[in-house]
Amino acid sequence: AGQMYVPGDRTMFEAEYSALWLGLDYATTILGIKSLGVQIDNEIVVGQIDGIFKISRESLQTLFKLVQIQIEAKMDSGVIRNYEGIERIRPSENELVGRLARKAFAQRKTMLDRFDEWKFKDPVDVVVMSEERPTQSEGGKWADTDEEAKPNNDIDTTDFYTLQFDGGSRGNPGIAGAGMVIYNHKGEEIWCGWKYHDSPTTNNVAEYLGLLCGLQCAASLGIKHLKVEGDSQLIVRQLNGRYRCKEKKLKEYYDACKKLILEFEKTEIHHIPRAQNSRADWLANHAMDLRESDGFTPVPATQEGE
Repeated sequence: AGQMYVPGDRTMFEAEYSALWLGLDYATTILGIKSLGVQIDNEIVVGQIDGIFKISRESLQTLFKLVQIQIEAKMDSGVIRNYEGIERIRPSENELVGRLARKAFAQRKTMLDRFDEWKFKDPVDVVVMSEERPTQSEGGKWADTDEEAKPNNDIDTTDFYTLQFDGGSRGNPGIAGAGMVIYNHKGEEIWCGWKYHDSPTTNNVAEYLGLLCGLQCAASLGIKHLKVEGDSQLIVRQLNGRYRCKEKKLKEYYDACKKLILEFEKTEIHHIPRAQNSRADWLANHAMDLRESDGFTPVPATQEGE
């Protein structure tokens, strides 16, 4: 099992066909599999491939043909000796693949064995679009770049980096999660993480959780100059000394954040509109959707309790 991030906007169905095309090529070219079948939980895609549903969109027609051409060519050449066709399965049976896809989308990273050996082409690159493509992917779109996040092992301690954080609670209090992302001085993402709070809590606690985790990771990366941005006016004003933090549940997070801030040589803390914080917001919702955390060293339990 593995995950693959493919840059560029595409619809859900284009993503499904892209994953199918790439998965077939990886399985046969890199893994050397000779006998295989395909299982998908998307009823529409299965129906289209089986000829039950019509494919009206030109881009999907082309992707469909590319999948067919690949299968036929590999069967004719003997690369695939036995093809068992396509089968629809329940989403619960495809849960691992769904998690890997969402993780690749969130992290913008590819993690596949022998990936460097694979000379592949994104099928969407060979599709000539006859319809207007969407300008923003539902659920998450990065404003400055759609390239894979750069490695975080080249920190320049003289540069300013930007940490954006967000948190949310569905129910307030309820299921909660936080998202964090760090950009370099060029606006390029160098790290991201998401944290799931495993007990019901409030929006404000989730916001502080995101900030605390983000500060921890910025410090662990060796960053010395940090600009912090969040869309919670309450937290920004508390940290800047304009508001007092009196609520007991928040004070522990507040104290931990203030202590971490002292580890940096220079810090700035600013409030930004929610629209400018969409990446961290998406990661916070991603944590709640998956009910899991990734991308950082977990906060000790003593700092996490309410």
